[in-house]
Amino acid sequence: MDLTPSWIDRTLAWPLGQQDVRVYYQWMRLEQLDQWHHWFFLVVCLAAIVSWVVYWYRKDWHELPKTLGYALLILRLTALLGILIFFMDLQKRSERRDVRSSKVAVMVDTSLSMTMPLEETPGRDSSGPSRIAAVQKYLGQSGLLERLQKEHDTTVYRFDQGTRPSVVASFQKPVETSLRGGSLEARERLLGYLRATAWFGTVLTTLGIVLMIGSLLGRALGSSQKFLSYCILAGVVTAISGFVIMATAILRAETIPWQSLWSNEALASIQAEQIDPPTAKDQPQTPAQIAWETVLGATGTESRIGDALQSVLEQEQSSTLAAVLLL
Repeated sequence: MDLTPSWIDRTLAWPLGQQDVRVYYQWMRLEQLDQWHHWFFLVVCLAAIVSWVVYWYRKDWHELPKTLGYALLILRLTALLGILIFFMDLQKRSERRDVRSSKVAVMVDTSLSMTMPLEETPGRDSSGPSRIAAVQKYLGQSGLLERLQKEHDTTVYRFDQGTRPSVVASFQKPVETSLRGGSLEARERLLGYLRATAWFGTVLTTLGIVLMIGSLLGRALGSSQKFLSYCILAGVVTAISGFVIMATAILRAETIPWQSLWSNEALASIQAEQIDPPTAKDQPQTPAQIAWETVLGATGTESRIGDALQSVLEQEQSSTLAAVLLL
């Protein structure tokens, strides 16, 4: 059993405060190095390159100050580390969990038989509402569809003499509109931490570059002060450390633009800019928007309940159909 990919996932998967998406970083080359001789040749190549770096370090030792030699050694090892990271092919991966809402089908008989009175009294004409009128009123005023919509994707069908029922209305279950799960306060604190980290890395990088430029200018102007060599070494270490800290902050802030780490904009407004405002066409239908008297008119010549029910079951065979209500 290969434990390497799972170890990489655990060490590089950072919490993002999202509910359905997990982003992590994985060394893709490790999946290809599945034989012992692959690792043997990799170690041999690394040993040869390190030996070459040490050779040049010892050669420069006699010609340059000791601290400047250390600085060159660190730069060469950093370049080697960058090449190694590029070879290992570090990639950003994501996993998404899709949750499908359950469905409920509401089937309404719209044949002419539904025009008969709701309550019939033998030997006497009934002047009460018809069956279809009672169904229309029930769907529009009872709150049944609203209650179903809170828990399921609800679809209303009408059927009569046809073998396939027709869709009258479809109501989607409301989707959570909060910002990608997790509390806003916790993600604000995380953003504040990442911004502090990014600014700290920026300061270190700037300081390191200033130290290196100042030291090099001093040596170019003929100054032979020993502390200039120490400044070059300190500048190299500081600049590399600052760059690594900034890169870490940017990697952990993958859900927002990296430029926002150097701003004071609130998290809610940052993510709101990335979301297109919903249009009227995108808004889900609600039962109150449907004219049931119009769409559920009883005009069919016969009622084929069995065929209509079979058609709905076949249509929703691969879906998450939970129930069928027949009216």
